[in-house]
Amino acid sequence: MLYFLIGIYIACELIANITAVKIVDVGGITVPAAVFIYALTFTLIDLINEAFGKAQARKIIWTAFAANLLLAAYIQLTIKLPAAVFWPNQNAYTTTLGSTWRIIAASL
Repeated sequence: MLYFLIGIYIACELIANITAVKIVDVGGITVPAAVFIYALTFTLIDLINEAFGKAQARKIIWTAFAANLLLAAYIQLTIKLPAAVFWPNQNAYTTTLGSTWRIIAASL
């Protein structure tokens, strides 16, 4: 059960930081798309804390921190890598994912 919760928590953290670049309008309220899944991270870390203790929860938070840093670094690397000549989407890719490192920095 612990590994499942860890996996879901880290996945939610990563998903939130990637989807935060899109702004959505839900019922007349404008928010980053990440707001819905990011809220789940608080519940998950609370469950982990209750079931396995504060020390374990801290380790998991640090693991998610490391995963987010790896995500940000790898996205920046892929932006810098030359696109294949036949792939026309480099600008869209850069626009969509290029600010991920700022979102990750702000969320940490």
